[in-house]
Amino acid sequence: MSGRKKIAVAFLSVVAVVGVLAGALYLFIVSGGSAARGREPPALEVVVAQWLLHRSVPQDIKALKNPLSTAADGADVSAGRELYRQKCEICHANDGSGKTDIGAGQYPRPPDLRSADVPSMPDGEVFYHIRTGIRHTGMPGWGMPDGHIWQLVAYLRNLPKVASLQPAGGSAPPRTFVADYVGSVACKDCHSSIYARWAQTRMANVVRDPREHPDAITPDLQKSDPPVKFSTDDVAFVYGSRWKQRYFKQVGDDYFPLPVQWDVTHKVWKPYFVKDGTDWWTRFYPPDNFQRPTGPLCDGCHSVNYDIATKKVTEWNVGCERCHGAGSEHVKQKGHGYIVNPARLERQFEEASRLAGMVSVRKVSYPRVLSRISALRDALLADLDSIAAEQAA
Repeated sequence: MSGRKKIAVAFLSVVAVVGVLAGALYLFIVSGGSAARGREPPALEVVVAQWLLHRSVPQDIKALKNPLSTAADGADVSAGRELYRQKCEICHANDGSGKTDIGAGQYPRPPDLRSADVPSMPDGEVFYHIRTGIRHTGMPGWGMPDGHIWQLVAYLRNLPKVASLQPAGGSAPPRTFVADYVGSVACKDCHSSIYARWAQTRMANVVRDPREHPDAITPDLQKSDPPVKFSTDDVAFVYGSRWKQRYFKQVGDDYFPLPVQWDVTHKVWKPYFVKDGTDWWTRFYPPDNFQRPTGPLCDGCHSVNYDIATKKVTEWNVGCERCHGAGSEHVKQKGHGYIVNPARLERQFEEASRLAGMVSVRKVSYPRVLSRISALRDALLADLDSIAAEQAA
């Protein structure tokens, strides 16, 4: 046989094999081969998939040890149990068996977390699968804080012993800790360089008390100026310093904006009054600055832990806990999670933050952004569940 004929035969053979495989794949699909319910993966597929799964974890991650306690009666295992109920039980079942309505309809099925395979995994490997998820399965990658994932790992080490103490469908266990707000100063010892940079930002200096910061008031209030009908003694707080500066007067437990503001750029006084219809809250308050308290209108964003009932704050300005959440447990535990890590939050939070920033610099109108944020609401609430244990009521 000539060389050309050999090549032709080889080519036709390859085409025939590909055709047979394509036909087999087609028959597999049209005969229900793509269905998930009622099918179990072949034993060979299970062995190969598990072998590949174990080897997909980076060695440095696999070598990690759980920094939290795995004692069955400990706070971390109890917190992990609550997280498991919120995030995992719907697929993996209360006892880790995977026998749920959703689990029965997945391919491959959720693994039995009580089997020998899961308990034998190193801590780091379990952490990695929870963090990154497992492709081509129903296992998602969770964007919760590291501390929460380690709590889940601690809980899984105690299945089904701990699960048996809480029957399926029973009431959720009480929260294992209640974090309190402690102020940005509590972060200074461990995060000194970050604290020093933050302390120089406008976020840390928008609202200032002129008694603590004598240089806070930009214009000279001693100079006679017709619009100015107040003195330094009337100013409880100064708001702003870059583009404009407003002044809040304290009356009882409330603060009210004085009717003038200083234009920092042009160095002139201008009236300050929010006209009806120019902000969402104007229809709820009379057209009078001294009937529009800053508490429900401003302080919730420009402070940390503003309590509308007591009218108290933990800290004025946008401090560390404004983004990271209550930090008492984080400080107490010297790290190890117990705090919101924005780097782990879902993309919806990034989008919401971007939209909020666009409003603050007047790039888009408030109503347009409000409609966009409303569309994100459900996704945001789902993401907030991942940090709910740290925000105990």
